[in-house]
Amino acid sequence: MQYFTYLRDLGCDVYYLEDLPARFVGDNGHKVVDIDSRAEFLAAKNGYLTTRSDWFSNRSVCYLAAGRPVSMQDTGLDDWIPTGEGIVTATNPTEANEGIEPIKSGDDRNRRAGRCIAEQYFAVNQVVPNYLETAVT
Repeated sequence: MQYFTYLRDLGCDVYYLEDLPARFVGDNGHKVVDIDSRAEFLAAKNGYLTTRSDWFSNRSVCYLAAGRPVSMQDTGLDDWIPTGEGIVTATNPTEANEGIEPIKSGDDRNRRAGRCIAEQYFAVNQVVPNYLETAVT
C-alpha cells in the first residue's frame, strides 16, 4: 500500500482492479492494454521477486508491441532479455522513479527500444519455432 501512496505523490494514477475506469476493462471484465498510456507500470508478486524467476507479463508484451515501454519490479528478467531501455526494472521506489523519468519526459528511446524487444524476443517468428523445437525433442 505504501507504494500506491508513493506513486500517487509522484503524480501517477493508481487504481485497484475493481476501480479501473471503463476504458481499461473489456466486456468480460478483464483488463486490456490502454494504448493511450505512455507505459505500463508493473508490480510483481512477492513469489516472483524472491525466487528471481525471470517472470514477465503477457500484457507487458502487448505494451512493448504497441511501442509502450514497461517499468517493473526486478524479477531477474535481465538474465535473458535486455533491460534499461524499453523494459526498465527497479528494486525499490527510488530506482522506479529514476527509471520512469525518461518515460515521463517523452523520451522516445524507451518506446523504440520496447518495440524492438517485442520484435526480437516475442514475435511469432521467434517464439513458435523455439516452442515447437522444444515440444518435439
